[in-house]
Amino acid sequence: MGEQKSYYDEEERRNPLIKIIAIILLVLLLLVAVFIIYNRNNSSLEKVLIKTTKKYYEDNGAALPAYESECETITLSYLIKENKITNAKKYDNCDADSTLVKVCKLPSGNYQYTPFISCNNNEDTVFDDFVVGDEKDLVVDKSDVRFKYIPRVYTSNEKVYYPGDKKNANEVKESYISAPKSEYSIRGEAVKGAAKWYKESTGTTYWNNGSYSSVAPSGYPSKGAEGTSVVKLSLTIPATAEYRTIEEVKLYRTRSVTTPTPYKWVCSDGSGNTGGTIVTDSPCTFRTDKFKTTQNIYYTCDKEVTSESNPVNQKSKCPTSDWAAWTTDKCSDSNTTECEATNGYKYTDKTWKWYVTGTYRSYYPSGSATAQGENTYYASSPASGYVKDSSTETTAYKYYKLVESKNNNGEGEWVKLTEDYVELDEMIKVFTDKKYEVSEIADIIKNKEISFVTQIEYANRK
Repeated sequence: MGEQKSYYDEEERRNPLIKIIAIILLVLLLLVAVFIIYNRNNSSLEKVLIKTTKKYYEDNGAALPAYESECETITLSYLIKENKITNAKKYDNCDADSTLVKVCKLPSGNYQYTPFISCNNNEDTVFDDFVVGDEKDLVVDKSDVRFKYIPRVYTSNEKVYYPGDKKNANEVKESYISAPKSEYSIRGEAVKGAAKWYKESTGTTYWNNGSYSSVAPSGYPSKGAEGTSVVKLSLTIPATAEYRTIEEVKLYRTRSVTTPTPYKWVCSDGSGNTGGTIVTDSPCTFRTDKFKTTQNIYYTCDKEVTSESNPVNQKSKCPTSDWAAWTTDKCSDSNTTECEATNGYKYTDKTWKWYVTGTYRSYYPSGSATAQGENTYYASSPASGYVKDSSTETTAYKYYKLVESKNNNGEGEWVKLTEDYVELDEMIKVFTDKKYEVSEIADIIKNKEISFVTQIEYANRK
């Protein structure tokens, strides 16, 4: 008998394994080659774009962004149009408007050039999320950069703090997480670990120092003495409530009116023939020709009377004021007043004092029975017997307003107009709301009364 081969022959098993390993290695080599070619190609395009952009600025004497945080973009389409790109056909597969270089002036005065590639044979340039940083974090000619701002105004006015209009912040114990009053809108010193404070009492306490309400305020369930009822009027039927009485009434309102103004005259020659009339903007009786007979007069309520004014009936009433509020007082039309009447409703709401009894919290200084009803924070106990509500602990702020100083010695300081960094458009709006005529960074820098603090945000390539 001939030699018999084993099913598990070593030679037979080795050959297929070698082939599989060879195929895997070949695929890996191809992937590496593609990756290298892509990166070289992408890198080459970026280098060409940056080099061409820099040369464009040098050769044309074009002005780079002049001020800190200013940016501008140079697109591939613009560089091709200006004949700055040699062999432009190489870029036929690129979106010429999305392939560009962003040029930004940094606070140091240096420039950051950021290329963006958008070509069919290359992946688009992709960045990680933006993070706050500074110039040392930027990869030259690679990182994307953007800016945010805190607008500021220079003032020699004095700070007066809420409450009490104290001029020394150290004398102010109260702090808040938002402006306590609209005129005290500027956030000052931060108070870390501030909280609301309360004391526990046994007995009776009234809501809002004994104020009246139709419904029980939060934390004050018991009804006390009845107060003066509140009467209101409505065109629509109000919601029913146990404390409310509703009745149907006649409602009236008035507004001031005047008579219409004549603004156009139809003058006739008295012949009665067709074509025997003309239209004029002055009375017919003033005319010196044959068209002296008044055939018709046009009237208007327009405040500015022209030949194009809107005509109204002679008996119309021209309003000279807005309608007054609805009342139950009867009125009637006159030469100077127009009256309007309609069906409506009068409803009367009873009110009471509200109180709480037993052991309860009373927050300082409002006396609110709940933390939600108090908006004042303190770093330490504001009065004897008060305990910190640790659940409300936070960073609060002292707020102030600026007032003209009677002892102005010419010295001032920069005051922030926003607490957080904002986008350029929002900063521009903050200044324009303050009546400063600005529309771009240059306008702000040229104005000695205003300025900004810059925050750099950057994103690196993925």
